[in-house]
Amino acid sequence: MFVALKKLEKNHMPPYLSLNLQRNYNAHHYHTRRSKHFYTKSAETRWGQRTVLNQGLSMYNKLPRDLRSCETVGEFRENFFFFFFFVFVVG
Repeated sequence: MFVALKKLEKNHMPPYLSLNLQRNYNAHHYHTRRSKHFYTKSAETRWGQRTVLNQGLSMYNKLPRDLRSCETVGEFRENFFFFFFFVFVVG
């Protein structure tokens, strides 16, 4: 999921997949601390809150900034592996 979001961010996926994705700076039209995060729409039901898209975007936004700011998908994939390994396996 995270690699797919990074590919969408770098325009390495078909454009129709990113039609529902936007950044906070496109939603708010002013600068915020989280303006580069993906915009997550508020859901009125628990089912809506638990969708793969909503949960995935929220989890991607919670990744460390240096991990999200990787320039290439390969660099992101490698750094994500080490992040996941050290946080969830070793940690």
